[in-house]
Amino acid sequence: MDGDYLKGRWRGVEVCESGVLQMVEVSFSQRVPEEDGSEIKCDLKGFLRCVLFPLKLSDMLAARLFRRALPVLRQARSYADAASGAPQMSFTFASPTQVFFREASVKQVDVPTLTGVFGILPAHVPTLQVLRPGVVTVFNDDGSSAKYFVSSGSVTVNADSSVQLLAEEAVPLDQLDVTAARANLEKAQSELVGTADEAVRAEVQISIEANEAIVKALE
Repeated sequence: MDGDYLKGRWRGVEVCESGVLQMVEVSFSQRVPEEDGSEIKCDLKGFLRCVLFPLKLSDMLAARLFRRALPVLRQARSYADAASGAPQMSFTFASPTQVFFREASVKQVDVPTLTGVFGILPAHVPTLQVLRPGVVTVFNDDGSSAKYFVSSGSVTVNADSSVQLLAEEAVPLDQLDVTAARANLEKAQSELVGTADEAVRAEVQISIEANEAIVKALE
């Protein structure tokens, strides 16, 4: 059923190491089965920076950008459906591999952007912001909250109080391991000192920024 698919295309900007903004495009196309038997189409097109996170379990995935491995948890796909009744804010939050919220009614979302952390409330002024590595906090209608670490991406706030947050990589904050993050940070800092290759330095710098943000979030 078409209604079971997250469809569409997303365009935004990404900051390259040179400081130049370039357009990126995401197309949801690959069908991925959901726990309820439905399917969501999700694929990634265009150049996007990729960061894999150090997690408490030891499953290994190849880092698409760094070409090295980090301990990660293979996450189960999940999403929060929209609550019944008129929502205060319609919130969608997804990465290329997982949907966390789909048109869900929430009270507030705090997001880390290149200009700082800011809170999104219903009737927020429309805006498009580029995300930096940091913590996204979602405040639910029932008073509970959930925190997620994102590597980068974009958040779009629309005039109808709908919000779409697309992260390149995202994981619940409580699944991150600060000890592993510190070890990865020290390793990356050593690699940065030991290489003069600009391409390698750019990759290592991304790893440093992500792991610094993880350590800060967990301390």
